[in-house]
Amino acid sequence: MKKIITYLIIMMLFIALVLPCAFAEDGGEAGIELIGGRELEWTCGVPFEDPGFTATDKNGNDVTADVAVSGSVTSWKVGTYKLRYFYRDEDGEKYNAFRTVEVVPAPLPEEEVREKTIYLSFDDGPCANTAWLLDLLDAYDAKATFFIINLDTGYLDMITEIHERGHSVGIHCTNHDYGMLYSSEEYFFEDFMKAQKLVYDKTGEYAKVSRFPGGSLTAFAHINRKVDGGFATIEQRLHDMGVRYFDWNIQLEGPGNTYRSATEIYYTFTLGVPQYETPIILQHDTLNFSIKALEPLLQWGTENGYTFAALDNTVPEYYSR
Repeated sequence: MKKIITYLIIMMLFIALVLPCAFAEDGGEAGIELIGGRELEWTCGVPFEDPGFTATDKNGNDVTADVAVSGSVTSWKVGTYKLRYFYRDEDGEKYNAFRTVEVVPAPLPEEEVREKTIYLSFDDGPCANTAWLLDLLDAYDAKATFFIINLDTGYLDMITEIHERGHSVGIHCTNHDYGMLYSSEEYFFEDFMKAQKLVYDKTGEYAKVSRFPGGSLTAFAHINRKVDGGFATIEQRLHDMGVRYFDWNIQLEGPGNTYRSATEIYYTFTLGVPQYETPIILQHDTLNFSIKALEPLLQWGTENGYTFAALDNTVPEYYSR
C-alpha cells in the first residue's frame, strides 16, 4: 500500500511540475515558443541578440510581454550558454522554455604575404584631418587602415566615409587609459565590443583588424599581471572573433608621437620600408605635422613599385614584443 501511495505522489508531482514545462517548451495552444529554436549557434564576436519568443496562456491570451528571461550570453567568449524563459499565470501554472546558445569561433583565414606592399595605418581618429587625408590617399590610389578611438560625435560619420572609400576600419578600443583598459578581460572586451558595435553601425560590417592602445608590448605587460591566462587568453579571444591584431615596424613620428620634420619622416620611411617583408607604418591622423609629410612618401612608394594596401585578417599578424 505504501508503495502505491508513493507512486501516486510521484505521478502527481510529475503531472504538476514536469508536464506543464514540457508542454510549454513544445509550444501548442499554450506555452512559450522560441523563435529560432531551442539550440542556437552564434558567431563569436557578434553582439548577441535574442531571436525572440512568443507566449500564450491557457486562455489563448498573448502573454509574451510577461515572460522573464534569465541567463546571458558572452558573445566574445567561445562556450555554451543557457537561457531560461519563464512565465507563471494567475492560477500559478508554470510555463518554461530553455535555449542553448553555442558561441563558436569565427573563420580566421590563412595568412598571406603580399610582395611590395606597404600598409599605412593611422591611430586615434577620426578627426578634423581625416577628410583631407582621405582625399590625399585617393589621389595616389592608396589604401590604408584607420584604428579608431575618437568617439566625438562630430566625426563619427567619417567612419562610414573611410569604409566606403575602400580603407580598413580597425578597433583601437575607446579608452586609452592602459591601467583601466587592461585591468581585466571583461573590461577590455566590453570596451572592444562597444567599438565593434560602432563600426558595424557605421559600415554594416564588423572590424577584422585591431591594434592595442600602446601596442601589444604595453598590453602584454599590463594584462599578464591582471588576467587569468595572461595575454595568450586575450589573443585567443581575438582570434576566435576572426580578428588579427597589428603593431607596427616603422613609426614616422618621434617617441611618444613627438615632432619630426618632414625630412626626418621621409628618410625614416624610405630607409625602413625595404627592410621589412610586411612594412606596417604608424602615424596619427590627429598629428598635422605627420600627415602633412605624407605625400612625398606616397610618391616614393608609387615610383618604386609598391602598392599601398589596407590591413585585413589575411595579412600576417605583426607584433613587436
